[in-house]
Amino acid sequence: MTRNTRAHPTPSLTTMNEPIAHPVLSLYFPEGWTSLYEYLVKNSGDAYFRDFHLTFNKFLATTIVARPSAEFPRGSNRNEDWGLSQDKVVGGAIESLLAKASRAGQKSEHLLTRGYRIGGDAVSGMFTNVTMTHINTLMNVVRFYPWDELLERIGNRAMQHLLKDMFIFIALDNGSYCQLTGTYSFK
Repeated sequence: MTRNTRAHPTPSLTTMNEPIAHPVLSLYFPEGWTSLYEYLVKNSGDAYFRDFHLTFNKFLATTIVARPSAEFPRGSNRNEDWGLSQDKVVGGAIESLLAKASRAGQKSEHLLTRGYRIGGDAVSGMFTNVTMTHINTLMNVVRFYPWDELLERIGNRAMQHLLKDMFIFIALDNGSYCQLTGTYSFK
């Protein structure tokens, strides 16, 4: 990913890959960040991200991803990488992040794990060994549209990668961004 210098893109198909400019994100992520659309097209090689309605295009164009800590999943068999609901993928990502921190004897600092802990009675059908201690509204954001539609396009492994390994920021109506995933960027 490269540092972005242009103004905020419009969600039209002709400008979907124009970089987004943001002075604060440039300070915290000098190694690069980009739109979700640009990241997915570059890393998945699939051109099918172009044929969507305006709302989904806007989501792809205005959502920012930054500083990958792992490579984008490659070579997955699409027939084996599909079929989980967005709830199961989100729940699996949270459970995996909590288990990883627990094995290291640490507390997870990932935003999606806030309000959850390993052990106890599982919460709904999303988890097998995770208990909710308080509500995490960020987790609720990634459970529904447009994230569920994105899951249909990229598959389980790629969605898990985005949720666990990337810093994701969604555009708000007032022109600012809300961080959904990763550790706290701005303490």
